[in-house]
Amino acid sequence: MNITVIRRGRVGGDASAADVVDVPGHLIGEALRGVTGLNGQVTIDTTNPSTERDGAVPSLAHQVKSVIGGPTAKAFNTVFASAYELIGEQRLTPSNLYAAEPDAKDVTARLIGDAG
Repeated sequence: MNITVIRRGRVGGDASAADVVDVPGHLIGEALRGVTGLNGQVTIDTTNPSTERDGAVPSLAHQVKSVIGGPTAKAFNTVFASAYELIGEQRLTPSNLYAAEPDAKDVTARLIGDAG
């Protein structure tokens, strides 16, 4: 099974072909205003808050879910992206903790495995 991940930053764009949508945490509100085709895709919150977030929701994952409406997971925030290039050089593969709603669990686990 192939999983299509579409990353949308400041410019937005069409996400209708995505199985998973990834948006930088500090840009959630701005970025999602410019994204079309959001129709319940799995959402993976990969962020660690670095700025003040909207206090109307308990987390960034909740904020995204309120827009996209699909199952949500929290993953990829315990290993920095720059470390992925070095995974093959490590004596032990880094772990990647995640928490996911039942309908987001399989795709999240698959992406973690595919990342190495």
